[in-house]
Amino acid sequence: DLVPQQAGPMAPTAVQRPLAEVLRGLPPHEQRERITQLVLSRTMAVAGHDSTEAIPMDQPFTDRGFNSLMAVELRGALDTATGLRLPATLIFDHPTPAALCDYLLTLLLVPHQPSAPDAIFAEIDRLEANLKRVGQGHAAQVRSRLKSLVSAWENAGKDAPDAGAAELTAADLEDMFDIIDDELGLS
Repeated sequence: DLVPQQAGPMAPTAVQRPLAEVLRGLPPHEQRERITQLVLSRTMAVAGHDSTEAIPMDQPFTDRGFNSLMAVELRGALDTATGLRLPATLIFDHPTPAALCDYLLTLLLVPHQPSAPDAIFAEIDRLEANLKRVGQGHAAQVRSRLKSLVSAWENAGKDAPDAGAAELTAADLEDMFDIIDDELGLS
């Protein structure tokens, strides 16, 4: 009579959705909150704290007394919670809870396989951002490479040789220097 009776078998619950799927359905601020709570709760459990408030987001794990064994335990807890296989050097590569949250968000929110056009547009956006950092000393080279790329892309699959190739084939040495000067913007 002193031992409480065990409850009967639990009713089946809904299948848990993967964390990445759950996060993609949330607005960005809620995604960050969810990951922050996950990291803090697992850190709290591993470090033996009573509350997540005792864990500053910007203080390195090693300053909180984390050793290799605790790092492995935290990684294992996060592996289970996220469904990811995280690296053994997790808290050393991402030394604060804030850095760890950023890393996990990046891993969990990366689309699995973007469509080809989406991937190309993302690369063009990245190229555009990088072009803003290129100095004028390299502008002519960049323009020439971009023109060549666009020309090759536009002519892909065509049987006829492009006009540029025909022009180069027929050019003598002086014509070649003129073409190079035109491409580099020196004429």
